[in-house]
Formats: sequence, C-alpha cells, structure tokens
Amino acid sequence: MSSKRIYLSYIIWVAISVLIVAFFLTHLISAILPPKIIVTDPKSDEFRTDIEDVMIRGMVKRSYFLRIGDTLIPFNDDGSFEERVSLTRDLNIIKIEAESRFGKKSEKIIKIFNQFNQ
Repeated sequence: MSSKRIYLSYIIWVAISVLIVAFFLTHLISAILPPKIIVTDPKSDEFRTDIEDVMIRGMVKRSYFLRIGDTLIPFNDDGSFEERVSLTRDLNIIKIEAESRFGKKSEKIIKIFNQFNQ
C-alpha cells in the first residue's frame, strides 16, 4: 500500500510541475515574441479607391496597445478590432502599430491611393 501512495504522490508532483512549467513558458513566449497584426479588411496592403473613408478590420495577438496612426484603438478580448479611417485625396499611408506589455512592437502599413472628387 505504501508503494501505491508513493507512486500517486509522484504522479501528482509531476502533474503540478508540468502545469507550472507550462504557465511560465506561455509568459516567456509572450515576453519574447512581438505582437501579431492580422488585417482582414481591406484585403490588400496597396489599392486604389474612390471612396472618402475605409473600414480597417482585423485582429491582434499578444498586444497591449493598438494604434492606427496616432489614435489608440480599443480591441475586444479576442483581439478583434475595427476602425473607420477618413481618406484624403491621393496617397494615404495608414500605419497600424501594436505593442506588447513588454515593449515589443509590430507594425503593418496600408497604402491607399484615393481618387474621389471633392
């Protein structure tokens, strides 16, 4: 009976150790890797249009802050976001920047050539 208790105790300690290591590894990964920005709309990073504004939609992972241009953009718990951006005539360069709590940054650039009549 004593060997069964020792074996069970060993299994419990191994399980607890695995959980602790997994916890620290997930935090280490989020500290090492920069945020990931996924833009779902618009579909292309460069395009032409004749409309006055565009809706930017997407998702961020491992991000604490999200900015489009100089504007801080809120995002949902699942990382999804959307923001309407007004366009000027001719070339618009839209910079999307994400930052982790550990200061790691990622950015995505969208270039839109706008031909609308004012």
